[in-house]
Amino acid sequence: MASVVSDPNGRKRIQFVDSDGSRRTIRLGKCDIKTAEAVKVKVEMLLSAKLAGTPIPQEAASWLSTISPELYDKLAKVGLVPHRAEERIISFLDRYLQERTDLGKRTRELFQRVRAALLDFFGPDKSFTDVTEAEAVAFNRWLLGRYAEATARRTIGRTKQLWNAARKKKLVFDNPFESIPAAVHANPNREYYVSLEEVHKLLDATHDPKLRLLIGLSRFAGLRIPSEIENLRWSDFLWDQGKFCVHSPKLRKTRKAVRWIPILPELEELLREAWVCAQEGEDKVFQLSKGSDTNLRTALKRLILRAGLTPWPRLWHSMRGSFITDLIRLGYPEHVVTDWAGNSVKVAREHYLMTTDSYFQEASQRGLRRPRTTPTDGANSGALEAQNAAQQVDVCSGKIEKISTEPFEDFGFVQPLACRKSLLHKDLAPRPGLEPGTRRLTAACSTS
Repeated sequence: MASVVSDPNGRKRIQFVDSDGSRRTIRLGKCDIKTAEAVKVKVEMLLSAKLAGTPIPQEAASWLSTISPELYDKLAKVGLVPHRAEERIISFLDRYLQERTDLGKRTRELFQRVRAALLDFFGPDKSFTDVTEAEAVAFNRWLLGRYAEATARRTIGRTKQLWNAARKKKLVFDNPFESIPAAVHANPNREYYVSLEEVHKLLDATHDPKLRLLIGLSRFAGLRIPSEIENLRWSDFLWDQGKFCVHSPKLRKTRKAVRWIPILPELEELLREAWVCAQEGEDKVFQLSKGSDTNLRTALKRLILRAGLTPWPRLWHSMRGSFITDLIRLGYPEHVVTDWAGNSVKVAREHYLMTTDSYFQEASQRGLRRPRTTPTDGANSGALEAQNAAQQVDVCSGKIEKISTEPFEDFGFVQPLACRKSLLHKDLAPRPGLEPGTRRLTAACSTS
């Protein structure tokens, strides 16, 4: 397909026949025959890809990223590769974000962080073609020195995405970040179980109903803060059914974009407080401003210190993980818990579930053979089976089918009521929602 021709004075050139039947020549200058043969192999790869109309093989693409600009220009002159475009990284990233109208708000914020990191390390004039694998490794090392490992890996993952977009536009032929790991794994050193005692201390340390409700939605409902509270509305709450609807921007392209979560008694009290303070006719539960992520995290950290506690890693994330851990500990099936939490069983196991001290205490008391509750008479036999049955919940409706009579005292969870009292005690203008609008959102209650 291609051949090496030796000229006088040790010069070498490669000849091949192009797709139009014309003979092309690449002059290599003075080099040994072994080097010329190696270049000829790569030229044949490029020619085969051109004739077949297929992408350039990875081996040839990696080779193109290492050759000199002079040799690359010779290959471009004979039509084997497109002419090199000196595209700057930062300008391409800005244009890429403008073209990607499908990206969500949170994703755009993450790309802005990537932009800041690339700008700090490479500068504003660095082009794609100037970045080598050694510089990519140095950039990763620089990230690990400034950020947590998970943050550094997410930044590398977005950088890979950016380079792959540039490769599709034929600006580069290889991704120097390809071999750098970007998968985010759970870090046991950053796991922290926020106990119910600590949560109550937080709630007692503030009288702000909105901040108290934020803590409740995170610890007693497992919401992602702030993304899942931005569009939370009072009309999303179905008080008579004991559940509310959450719209997740993170999961907008999945079947869990909209999910239902039960209203636990602990959360119901905080909702009542926030509703009393809400303005008449106001449907949105929270009015968030720009930079709400940082502001809410700072507010929670200050509240933790005010309550006499030590700030834990990943402030909001740890409370969400503690909620999921409690549900599993109480015996709810994993598929039910993950439906409520809005993630997969695999993600819950790796990033949320924790081994708490209560597991050790219970194991030391129960052993391997004794049941959790020892029956004393015939009426109490099968208490464990009844308790497990009481925890089964219809995933589609979110309605609690049976209420156990045994409270979970070891976790401090208040047992769900057999009926719900009136939660809202002021008129609300009828509005469209997930059920027909009513003047008062109340639930019938039996006193028997």
